[in-house]
Formats: sequence, structure tokens, C-alpha cells
Amino acid sequence: MNEKVLHTLEYNKILDQLTEYAFSADAKSRCQKLRPITDRAQIEQLQQQTSDALSRLFKYGSLSFSGVTDIRDSLKRLEIGGALSAIELLRVCSLLESAKRAKAFARSQDDNDQPDDSLTSLFAGIEPLTPLCDEIRRCILSEDEIADDASSTLHSIRRSMRGMNDKIRAQMNSMINNTTTRSYLQDTVITMRDGRYCLPVKAEAKSLVPGMIHDQSSTGSTLFIEPMAVVNLNNEYKELQLREQEEIEVILAGLSNLTASYATQLLADYELLTELDFIFARAAFAQTYNGVAPLFNDDGRIHIRKGRHPLLDPKKVVPIDVRLGEDFRLLIVTGPNTGGKTVSLKTVGLLTLMGQSGLHIPASERSELGIFDEVFADIGDEQSIEQSLSTFSSHMVNIIRILEQVNDRSLVLFDELCAGTDPTEGAALAISILSKLHLYGARIMATTHYSELKVYALSTPGVENACCEFDVATLSPTYRLLIGIPGKSNAFAISEKLGLPSDLITDAKGRISKSEGDFEDLIADLEKSRSTIEREQLEINQYKAEIESLKENDGTWLNDVYYVFGVQEELGCRGSKVAAARIQPDVGIAVDITPAHDYPCDLEGSNVVGGGVGIKICDPSIVCDEDVVALMESCCEKEQIKYQREVIDKGGTDASSMNLSGVGVRTGGVVVVTRYPHSQSAVASKEDIDGGVDLLNTFCKSELTFC
Repeated sequence: MNEKVLHTLEYNKILDQLTEYAFSADAKSRCQKLRPITDRAQIEQLQQQTSDALSRLFKYGSLSFSGVTDIRDSLKRLEIGGALSAIELLRVCSLLESAKRAKAFARSQDDNDQPDDSLTSLFAGIEPLTPLCDEIRRCILSEDEIADDASSTLHSIRRSMRGMNDKIRAQMNSMINNTTTRSYLQDTVITMRDGRYCLPVKAEAKSLVPGMIHDQSSTGSTLFIEPMAVVNLNNEYKELQLREQEEIEVILAGLSNLTASYATQLLADYELLTELDFIFARAAFAQTYNGVAPLFNDDGRIHIRKGRHPLLDPKKVVPIDVRLGEDFRLLIVTGPNTGGKTVSLKTVGLLTLMGQSGLHIPASERSELGIFDEVFADIGDEQSIEQSLSTFSSHMVNIIRILEQVNDRSLVLFDELCAGTDPTEGAALAISILSKLHLYGARIMATTHYSELKVYALSTPGVENACCEFDVATLSPTYRLLIGIPGKSNAFAISEKLGLPSDLITDAKGRISKSEGDFEDLIADLEKSRSTIEREQLEINQYKAEIESLKENDGTWLNDVYYVFGVQEELGCRGSKVAAARIQPDVGIAVDITPAHDYPCDLEGSNVVGGGVGIKICDPSIVCDEDVVALMESCCEKEQIKYQREVIDKGGTDASSMNLSGVGVRTGGVVVVTRYPHSQSAVASKEDIDGGVDLLNTFCKSELTFC
């Protein structure tokens, strides 16, 4: 993949964000070096690893690789017989502690009997080497401190050092406490110089305090003298310090030899942990923008569903749907400035690069991407002062390069193709370039303001128009990409809204040829028709969704329709709702009378004001079906619902029969009736509903509103 397109589409910014989620230096480096690949098997393997890591993050929480440091240089030194320092051994220990955390994280999946995934073998190959880790931690307390009990010899030496230190201090304290000696001192403290205990003596009194001079102050007024009385003791203490250092080196050499025996596994642990760090960085990054793994094909098909540009504010970005490469290979996007054309272009290109790099894309499930050998993009101002190139010339140099390298496995993106020159010549040149690329079999997406390109798309097989929707009423783009309809520039409408005198707008319209005006009017009509059809289709889809919801079956209760009505007047309720209910086919019509204060009152009896839900079982026949009554009573008892059994014949009674105060319902209740027997179908018909409503109106003496 050419580096220019990575810069143009801001792929490097994606890598910068990805790098923030890696812990180890090696994983961070791999994030920065991540590039799109073209082998489908490798791409799908990377995507599967990202998906499996993301699944583990959702189920078991985050996994830290903070202790993973590069120990390969240390292992090479061990290989030639060298010894490691305390710092290097602590790095080995930190690596093993990270391995232990990773192993525990993987074990949580095993404990939950989760099936193996693409990461199972990576986790399985990690060995925490607990004996080695514990031994290093036992012996080395910090980078500068070795534990006393690292060896018995070291313990003995340090005990002797503490005793010798006490003797020296006792001797020097006696000198400080001597009245005569104290008068020779600059300060009554014991100091260390070159590892030996000294007293700060006044320069003029140096001959009065016999001993060895080790240092002097910057002004020369103070000399640091080791008194002769403690020289031998200091010598013995220095000897003990040397023996201590020798023993520490022996301890470190022993730990190094122990570490060398595990060198092969340590290298494997490091490589596995950095690989997992890299994978989990991709997953954690995907988690921030709700990324999904796209489907891939070798046919150059792109179908992005609800795609979002990952560098834009997720709270403001508008998802787009884009298709390319199936019914048409060339998509020409038109519309007003700042309408989202360039963002749509960059979104397609950037999501393609991300997908081929093993990164999840910010889109909906079942989004599909083609695999391209090259992605070319001519976007932005390519003007070069150094090369004396104008904007048009710079773009043309880039386009020539693209034409020389493009093939049928290329994705080409043009922003304002052939702009910056005479519109007539620019449009003709743009059509010629697009026709050539289309002939090569490349997948192309181009934005333009040229009307000639809209006509070209309408009249050329394999070429399709698209537009970025613009709301003229509010003078604001909606940023939605609409495929199949060319866009208008809306220059006149925008100018008029902004206050340009109407006579100027009228004059400008008169300067447009009739054919051009008719074409723009046709586009406007198409846009209006599309909006109407889209709105109606949305309503149809909502109705379908409601029907499917009402037909849901969880395997415990049989399917049927649950019709919910609201009693609005006499009972003083606030509204009504529609929901799916798990009720038998024999109970096809229900009434939900919502209690006061907007609390729901449903068949499960949740959130009821006043102590419970009253169930009045009614039957439209003269004699109530005892099976239905038994069913409802069973349902109420199972759900711990208070109910009142009262059989009412078809003649009905007045609203006083609806009194549910006896079961503790303050202002409402639930009335359930069997299906009105006009239809034998599994779903109640309109006649059934109307009959049920009439019957319930008889009882309630109140109009019921059908939701």
C-alpha cells in the first residue's frame, strides 16, 4: 500500500490512537508499523484475533501488560555466560508477573467452560515460571537493595557490619561529647566521606584532632577528618563492605544461572506477551468506537452499513451507508459544500485501510469490504509552491500517477475531480478520466459539483449517482449519503435564506439555460419523492417490527397478540402502551389500565401503585370458559398477582362492576377477555378487536383508545 494514501486518509492518526492502548515498547512499535495487507487469510486471522480479544474484554474485563519489557539483550548476555544486574533480573521478574496475570486471565475462560478461540494457543504457551519469579523477588528487594536473607553468608556479613557500625559511632560519639574535642568541631555531627566516618573539624584546629583528612568544605573553613581512634574500625568496616559486594555478585550470578536455564521459555513468554499486548490493544481500541469485524470478499464489493469516521466526535458524527462494486463500480457523489461529501469519501477509504490492517471498523454488523491491492486518493489541496505547481496542476500530477498504477484490484477516491479550472473543460476531462478508470475495472468514488457528471452517471451502465442530503429549510446538511439520486448545489436556496436580494436570485436563475434548470428541478423532485418513500418505508418497517415483537415466543408460553388499550377518562389514567405478553392463544385481547403517577401496570404485576394488580376475568359468552379462567388464575398465582374472579355475561353490567378496591388497586386495574369469536385464526382479526373493544366499553362506560 502506498504511503501517500496513508497520509492523505489520516491513517497515521488511527495508529497514534491505537498505540495508546499498547503497554510494551515492542507492541507500541508494532502498532506504529501496522500496515494494510492483501492476503485474505491473514486479514481474517487478524480480525478473528481482534474479535476474540474484544469478546474476552467484554466478559472478563481488561488485561494489563504493564510489566512486559524487552529482555532479549539480557538473554543474549546469559547465552555467552554473562551475569545480569539486579535491574535486569527485576525486569525478568516483571515479565513473569505479567505472564502470571495473563495465565490467570485465560484461566477465567477455562473456569467458565468457554470454547477455545484463536487466542487459546497463545495463552497456553505462556509459562509464569513461578519458582524463578519467587526466587528473584526473595533475593532482590529493589534495584539498589539485596535482601539480607538472599544467602546465609550475606546475612552474616551484614550482621557484622551493623555491629562494627555501632562500635564506630560509639567511639565517635564519645569524642563529640568530650568538651575539649567539641570546641574543635564546626558541627557536632558524624558524616561519611568516601565510605568512612569523619568529623567536621575547624580548619584552624586540624592539628589538634589527629587523623586522616578526607575532604574539605567549599570555603575551606571545614576539614572532614577521620580520627585515628576509629581508623582501624573503619578499615574493618570497609573490608566488610567489600565482602558484602562480593557476596552480592555471587548471589546475582546464581540468579543469572537460574534464569539462563529458563532462557528458551523466557523468550517465548516475551514474544507471546507482546503478541497478546498487540492484539488486546486492537481490541481495546475497537471497544472505544464500538467497532465490528467486517466481512471480506475478493470481488471488490463494498457495503458499509452505518459507517462512522473514527476521527470525528462519536456524539456528532452521522453514520452513512455506502455500496460500491456490485451493481455499479463507479459512484459519483454530488451536493453542496460542507455537506459531508469529503467525509464520506474518507470514511470509505479509511475503513478499507483499517479493515485490511486487522482493525475493527466503526460500522454496523454485516458490513462488507473488498480487498484491494492499492488504495489511491486525490483529496485536499495539493498545491506546491516549491515545485511551482498550482492546485489544478498538483492534482493532475497525482491523477497521472494513479492512472499509471491502477488496475482492477484498486480503490480510487477523488475529491472534486478536475476542479480549479474552466468548468466545461474540467467536466469533460473528469468524464474521460473516470471512463478510463471504469474501463480498467477499478472501484471508484468521486465527488464533484459538475452537472455533466450527474448526467454521465445517469446514462452510463455501472455508474451510479449519490448525494449528501441537505436541509434547505434549516440551511444545514444532514450528512446522510443517499445512493441513487444526484444532489443539488442549492446555491439559490442558500443565498436566499442568507438574505441575498430576490431580484438578484431571479436574475441569476434567468441566466441558466432551460435544460439546466429543468434538470435541477428534476433532481429536486426526485429528492422529494425519495424522502416520501423513505418515510413510508420506515413506517412499514416499524409496523413489521411491532408485529414480530407481538409474535415472539420464548418456548414457555405460546404465541399470540397482546392488545393493550388505555382507559383515559373515568379512571383518571395517564396513557397507554403496547407490549408483547406471554399469554395463551385463548387470551387474545387484554386491557392495561395504567395507574396514577405514570407507573406501569402490566400482567407481571410490577411497579403497581396501591398494592397490586386487579385481574377481572370476563368472557363474551353467556357461560364463562372455565379453562380460560383457570389459566388466568394460574398465571396470577405464578406471578404473585392479586386478582379478583368475576364472571360477567354478554349482557354486561355497568361500571360499578369494575370496582377493584377489594384487591388493593387504587386507581386502575387490568381487564382480560377471551378472543371475541369472529375468527378462528391464530391472530385476532380487526373484528375480534372491535368486538372486544365494544364489550369493554360496555363494562367501563369509557372510550378506549387503541394504541
